Amino acid sequence: QAMTAESFNPAEVTIVTACRDRQINLSTVLPSWLKLMPAKILICDWGSAEPLTLNLLGVSDKYPTKIEIVRVSSDIAKTWVLTWAFNEVLAKVETPYTLKLDCDHKIAVNFLF
Repeated sequence: QAMTAESFNPAEVTIVTACRDRQINLSTVLPSWLKLMPAKILICDWGSAEPLTLNLLGVSDKYPTKIEIVRVSSDIAKTWVLTWAFNEVLAKVETPYTLKLDCDHKIAVNFLF
């Protein structure tokens, strides 16, 4: 069933992304994602040299429960494999809808319609 502006419920959407050493890009686009008011934003930090934190993204005091960072720092994270990184966060989605974005995709709040 297609979503319309009338039927859209942000509480049914989780935004997922994967990132490696792209903190500046992600902090730039994150406000556009938050304007959508999703249930959750799941970020896979796949072995970034400087681990991603909410503080680094500039949202530490505003959205501590809405944004979850999943850090993969084991030996497997030495090789950047985008699909594996996305699988880490996709496995944690609990909403009926998922919006998969690259960590540099800026969106308009009405882009779903």
